[in-house]
Amino acid sequence: MVHVFRLGPFEVGGRKSYAYGGLESNGRPIAPELAHTDAKGLGAIAKRYAGQRLRCEPDLAEAARPFGFEPAPLPEPVFLPRATLAYGLALGPMAGRPEMDVLVRFLGACAMFWNACPWELMESEEPIVVTLTESGRTRRAEASVMGAGGQEFGIALYDEPGSIHRVATLVSEGRMKETRNVSALAVTFDEEPAWAAAALDDEFGLPRLPVPIRVRKGQGGPATTPELLDAAALLEAVAELCSPNDADQAEITAEAGGRTITVRVSLPDDDGDELLEELAEPMLVPEPIPATGRAKTPRNAPCPCGSGRKYKKCHLAEDEEREAAARGTGREVEEARARARRLAERDPIHALDERITADALALARRRWGRAFDPDGALARLGLDFECTQSLLGWSSGHHRGLDGRTALDLYLEERGGALDAEGRALVEAQRAAWFSYHEVVSAEPGRSITLRDVLAGGERTVEEKSASRMVRPRDVLLARVLELGSRAILAGCHLRSVPPREGDEARRRLRSALRVRAAKVPAAKLREATADGTLFRVWQEIVDASDARPPPTLQNTDGEDLVLTVDRLDVAAGKADEVVGGLVALPDARRDEGEDDGVVTISFVREGNAKGVLPTTLIGRALLEGGVLRLETNSIERADRLRRLVTERLGALVSFRIREHADPVAHLAEGAKPGARSAPSEFMPPEVLEVVKRMQTEHYQRWLDEEIPALGGLTPREAAKRKGAPRKSLELLLAEIEHAEAGRPEEQRFDVSVLRRALEVQ
Repeated sequence: MVHVFRLGPFEVGGRKSYAYGGLESNGRPIAPELAHTDAKGLGAIAKRYAGQRLRCEPDLAEAARPFGFEPAPLPEPVFLPRATLAYGLALGPMAGRPEMDVLVRFLGACAMFWNACPWELMESEEPIVVTLTESGRTRRAEASVMGAGGQEFGIALYDEPGSIHRVATLVSEGRMKETRNVSALAVTFDEEPAWAAAALDDEFGLPRLPVPIRVRKGQGGPATTPELLDAAALLEAVAELCSPNDADQAEITAEAGGRTITVRVSLPDDDGDELLEELAEPMLVPEPIPATGRAKTPRNAPCPCGSGRKYKKCHLAEDEEREAAARGTGREVEEARARARRLAERDPIHALDERITADALALARRRWGRAFDPDGALARLGLDFECTQSLLGWSSGHHRGLDGRTALDLYLEERGGALDAEGRALVEAQRAAWFSYHEVVSAEPGRSITLRDVLAGGERTVEEKSASRMVRPRDVLLARVLELGSRAILAGCHLRSVPPREGDEARRRLRSALRVRAAKVPAAKLREATADGTLFRVWQEIVDASDARPPPTLQNTDGEDLVLTVDRLDVAAGKADEVVGGLVALPDARRDEGEDDGVVTISFVREGNAKGVLPTTLIGRALLEGGVLRLETNSIERADRLRRLVTERLGALVSFRIREHADPVAHLAEGAKPGARSAPSEFMPPEVLEVVKRMQTEHYQRWLDEEIPALGGLTPREAAKRKGAPRKSLELLLAEIEHAEAGRPEEQRFDVSVLRRALEVQ
């Protein structure tokens, strides 16, 4: 009797191929056949074992029938050779040539490690002290468990103690290439290829493919047989350390391949526990633990209360005391309520919101395990990890577990009875709230933000200290507002705000996705869009598109980038009158009347412009005061032309000193990254600031009568007189200008209300 199975597909010679293996009746594996089709592979085996009874797994029944195979489930003895063959085929040269008994021990250890889920108890930055003893010789090393932050699952065994700190230092200094020179033996766990993972799962209960890699001198290669045995012992020891036996250390001896290796692992001394005792607090409402036996939480695991401390440093003593005492007197419940009242009185409302959110998430993860993954849900919508941490209110109050409940639902059911009135009201506000798109109407830095919900309608002032210092008027935020009677707070906000036009695009896209035609989106629709992530998906698409788009630029009427430029030239002593005479003689020069304080002003005005708007164009100004001549223009190109004309005309009467620039729309680029505070602007001399303000005023006055593409070719004055789309486009354009001006230093801002009054658009 020969039992045959198939593994694959994998690529051989650029073509999809399969391996056909099996087990003879005497328990000896058959040499596998490689083929591109089932017919060729099974035909080769049938020819080799002609005259013997042949069986194959049911998936091969149709292709195997012509060759006399009987379909039947694979017997258990077939699973081991199938698993080891799958391992070798999937890894190829990286599998090396391990001895079979060592490979089997290694794969079994991988299964123990995987099922212990050590990444739930240990951080990758937390070094595990490792000693390896063989033939009386001991060497020290250290290990790190991977996977706590959602990264690749696995373990790394570093040759030298201190390597983890060294790698962290190199990463923090940006020296990533040098991290490759740290020698280590790593084992990671891959989901693909699925056929290999399935074969390993059938034999070992290991639903992933382990990939051992030996890194030396920056080069990665397959692990040797002795290194696989070292890895096996380490994996088993770490799994034992995570078992519920309250162990601070674990020791495993592995014998295979003629070697005996003893690996001892332990966690380092808790140097930082005293600080954690001061910073972390137990859960707001501790979970009652029955006297019949507390949950078997390992001493070194994070405390189930969610404080972030180790269990032995947090609730272990309390749990043991409560187990020892007879339950039923109600003392624990009363103490929990009193503690909740004290915390509620002590904590500000924002801190209480954050605390309940963190407690609800900790409880959900304890009850539902890895199946509860709100961070993963947001990541699938395109949000990065940092952003998901700013939306923990969504994770606790809107993301649903497998049974349809949210973490907040679970928290209220199990802990709600011990909350005081303020805590209960806050939880109810969290459950009733939804995320929406909000326009910033105004902000009082350090105190509050007034928001207008552009989807549901309505305006609300929320108490917010940090964000109120960062937002600017007309920013649009993705945020959740909690209504607390006479108060409101911001409880969850996407890290990225967008300027008015992108905010309007997000509003229109979401309304289209929700198929809403009414002026306001119903609250029920917004709660649904919050829960299923539609609201976040649309927002992230807008943010990503905004990041990919270059910042906008403004141009003068010659089509040149608008950059306010001042050239300073020194005037030869006693030659001021000659300089004025030379300037007036230049083309398009006009001496201004009503000169003040001895300042002579000469404007350069020509007929028409490249854009064909306005009858005349102000090219620039020359201002002579004392012994200094200033040439003011609104582009670098105009500045170059004017300075060349002046210096050619005046010759030795003037000498160039310095050029200064001030970009009136520089902050528009920062508008692509709202939420970040503007960098302090460089000092602008008063006379340059005066020029900037004057040119801004002149620019916007001309703008009122220029044809604007964003208005369909209408001028702002014309659009203001129209109804419907033209006027709405004008309102959006004014909001964009306000948004840009709000990002400029206060002394340089243009008062957009001047435009609103001129256009009668409020």
